[in-house]
Amino acid sequence: KALISHAMTTSKSKPVSADSLNLSLNKTVRAFPVAPNSVMYLANNNQAEILLKKAVFIPSEDEMKAKNWRSALTMDGQWRSQLLHPESAQAGWFDLVKNSFLTKIMTPVTSYLVVENEAQKAVLKKKQAQVLANNKALDLGEEQRMSEPGLWLMLVLLGVFWWYRNRRKVI
Repeated sequence: KALISHAMTTSKSKPVSADSLNLSLNKTVRAFPVAPNSVMYLANNNQAEILLKKAVFIPSEDEMKAKNWRSALTMDGQWRSQLLHPESAQAGWFDLVKNSFLTKIMTPVTSYLVVENEAQKAVLKKKQAQVLANNKALDLGEEQRMSEPGLWLMLVLLGVFWWYRNRRKVI
């Protein structure tokens, strides 16, 4: 089927040619062999990006190794796959966060802190477990106290204001 351009202000429609779409499907790639029977494809544009061979990219946990360049490439592909398929965002987000914790590589959904002692490390591990146990669409369960004044303070201030206003009327 041909694409049809249609303006809502007029009733006339006209076909759109493939030349006017400004699409470029002939991008060159470079094959990057990562194992004897495994190849990743890098865009040939001197940028830090990879191209996915499959529409939905789900790596196995066995592929993830701490501080490994291939693991970083795999997680980048996982992130790009999640962006292309938001319907898998919950499971994809969980796997991406878990893989980032396993590999000690920062991703767009994680960040890192420097801990100074074992107590801080234990608190961080507990927080990581909480993050992995929660739903991505919900908050992380952190309670935050609002900076609004309490009800009693508001009532006292209102009473003082009312008393002062009535006293000025008498004088």
